[in-house]
Amino acid sequence: MEHVVIVGAGRHACLNIYPALKSLDVIVDGVCTRDIVHAQKAIETFGLHAKAYDDLKQMLMCESAKKVLVVLPGEVASTVVETCLQYGKQVFCEKPCGMSLTQAKALADIGKERLQVGFMKCYAPIYQMMKKEIERLDGACAFDAYFHVDASRFCQSDRDYMYYVGIHFLSLVDYLFGEIADIKVRKYTLDRQTSYRLLLKMKTGIIGTLALENRCGWTNEAEGITVSCQNGYVKSENLDKLITHQAIGQSRFQMLDEVEQVYTVTQNPASGTLRDLYLRGFVEELNTFINQTNYVCVDNVRVTSYIERILEQFI
Repeated sequence: MEHVVIVGAGRHACLNIYPALKSLDVIVDGVCTRDIVHAQKAIETFGLHAKAYDDLKQMLMCESAKKVLVVLPGEVASTVVETCLQYGKQVFCEKPCGMSLTQAKALADIGKERLQVGFMKCYAPIYQMMKKEIERLDGACAFDAYFHVDASRFCQSDRDYMYYVGIHFLSLVDYLFGEIADIKVRKYTLDRQTSYRLLLKMKTGIIGTLALENRCGWTNEAEGITVSCQNGYVKSENLDKLITHQAIGQSRFQMLDEVEQVYTVTQNPASGTLRDLYLRGFVEELNTFINQTNYVCVDNVRVTSYIERILEQFI
């Protein structure tokens, strides 16, 4: 059974990370927060047999766990991650991991293969299945993606939004379609709420669009991708429905020749409270961190470079 320590006990950590860990074969030995009261509260809330700390270096020296989970705002996470890496730890850092390309590169140089960034959408079952279906249909040619969420409470600028929200789908399209070669962006802001439209070209030649909304009208978060493939298409609707359509060549309008498969998830009393954490990818990304030693999913430096290239177009 793997042992870990955790830095952070804020809203995201308590709603997603701690509950996801409870379903895995892991023991939490220590929790560190700036105010030790918050660490003690998290330990009590989640029934952990852990020690509370308010000094990061003290926890790293006292606890023998090799793995550290850092769940902090991006503005303070970089320094904490760097310290943990310098102590020889393997680190999971919730995104963003570095609020600039300089910071991301510095952490990558120190971390090598000891740093995993929390790009959880790459671990969501629907997108892992989508990646396999794209390959089955002989590869993608084009895609249209959207991610609409009201982040106006904690994103007051383009930089905030791209680093905390847009990063989700920038990392996802990188995972599904490869490195982005060219990005063109347009935006429209009204009453401090913004719509973004991105036109993307991947290094493979695949083209795509990405629509991002940061408006209070999208409190009911929505996301999806439609992928045109060589021999059909794949379409996701939020996190619980995937449609695949395989072309069969010369179809006949006189017959029922077209074939479409629809995949959905179970919704019943046995689904339990962990359903959302599995579908969003939190459980599998943490399981990967706990059970592997070399971490490669999506390159954090590459994703950070996309964000910086987007922000340059707003200057």
